[in-house]
Amino acid sequence: MQKRPVTQTPSPAAPDPEYLATVRIDAAPTGKKFQGVWLELGAQKRWVIDYRPTEIWRSFENEAVIVTGHCYEPRGQAFNQPHFKVATMRFARAPSRAVPYRSLGPEQLLRGAFVEHVWPAGTRRAGDVERQFRADDISYGLAGGAERTSSDPVAITARLLEPDPTYSATTGAPVVFVIAVHPHDHEPSPAPAAEPCP
Repeated sequence: MQKRPVTQTPSPAAPDPEYLATVRIDAAPTGKKFQGVWLELGAQKRWVIDYRPTEIWRSFENEAVIVTGHCYEPRGQAFNQPHFKVATMRFARAPSRAVPYRSLGPEQLLRGAFVEHVWPAGTRRAGDVERQFRADDISYGLAGGAERTSSDPVAITARLLEPDPTYSATTGAPVVFVIAVHPHDHEPSPAPAAEPCP
């Protein structure tokens, strides 16, 4: 009798480590207009996550968060501090103030086009025109970020956000923060390799 080959079930990938931190934003720009956004992990440890206080971080400012991601060595000229690439971020506990978003997801590339959505009669916003991004038959609400002017096909680098329905009424559609707008055939550069965090 012939033995059947043994097939091994691949092990599930280990979950990304989670870090408990507080988001801090420098009060004012310093040299070269650097105004850092930081993860503070105790009195002596902090990692820079952005060189500018873009609005996506403002909801989390001075709040305890749980983040996933990795440390990395930035390319070219960089601020001489440990750098951390945020994959996901969520509040560690209820925030101290009303905020529009509960969490943010990893950066992703979406291909589609910016469209105008007209709210139908009978709704609270009847007749209002709202800009959205449509990709693969999904319409995404826009939470802010890079300027959007054209209705031509484009690619966007974006993060999916989880809106807080107690902050404002939502349509229930997914919402993205647009980090950058690219030509439709854009291919992203390889991400810097993950390194052990100090």
